[in-house]
Amino acid sequence: MTFLDLAPVRSYMSNLRIDYFSGVEQIVKYLYKNGHRRIGFIAGRPRLKSNNARLEAYEKCMLDLGLEPGPILRGNLRFEGGLAAGLAIAKLSPRPTAVVAVNDLTAVGVIKGLSKTGCRVPQDVSVTGFDNTRLAEYSNPSITTVDVHRDMLGQMAADALHELSCSANPLGREYQIPAELILGDSSGPAPSEQMP
Repeated sequence: MTFLDLAPVRSYMSNLRIDYFSGVEQIVKYLYKNGHRRIGFIAGRPRLKSNNARLEAYEKCMLDLGLEPGPILRGNLRFEGGLAAGLAIAKLSPRPTAVVAVNDLTAVGVIKGLSKTGCRVPQDVSVTGFDNTRLAEYSNPSITTVDVHRDMLGQMAADALHELSCSANPLGREYQIPAELILGDSSGPAPSEQMP
């Protein structure tokens, strides 16, 4: 058997593990290098391991840079959750200059919510997503996101199953899936009054 981010490795069981920490770290460091110091996070469902991994990575990266994490708003991995979060962020004072959304669909909702209140993306608030779905590319503006190489997942899963089935001693192993920052038009420098 082969799992994605779920099972411990043991006999007859391999695991594909996406490097969520690296992906979030790349986003937060990119935003930091662009002058952002108030970086919010739109979380997903708390019971999903991958969502918790992204939130924990965000909090650690912020603290490592000497920044206070937050605001952290709950989302639901859907457009509607992002929309509600975007509307809420627009009302905050001080407002974050950047928002990291747990996935691309949430990011699209955040952008819509911010736009409805007159906030410009990325001039007033930069927004990033995660997963590099087609939505990130086709959205207007295109979304800065993290590619988790979904194309590699299928091939690695097939290779892992093949390796387990052909082995006389089928010990599972863990396969790491890298994460890569993909720059879109939804992010840029912090507004000039926010630069240190």
